[in-house]
Amino acid sequence: MSNIRIKKIGVKNYRSFNEETIVNFPDENYKKPIAIVGYNNSGKTNFLNAILYGITEKHITKDTININDLPK
Repeated sequence: MSNIRIKKIGVKNYRSFNEETIVNFPDENYKKPIAIVGYNNSGKTNFLNAILYGITEKHITKDTININDLPK
């Protein structure tokens, strides 16, 4: 069985992520669950949505993006 491991993810110019933000994940020796924790309106859902846009077959078109997706 093969494994895929994400080492880091970078998000830039998506909703609350104006500047590039890089999130590093622990290596394969880290055996505990990883949680995304933050205050209300701090970007947790935006981060997860950015990942979903990046790993799914859903393409961003004029119908799937709106003015709120762009940095202010």
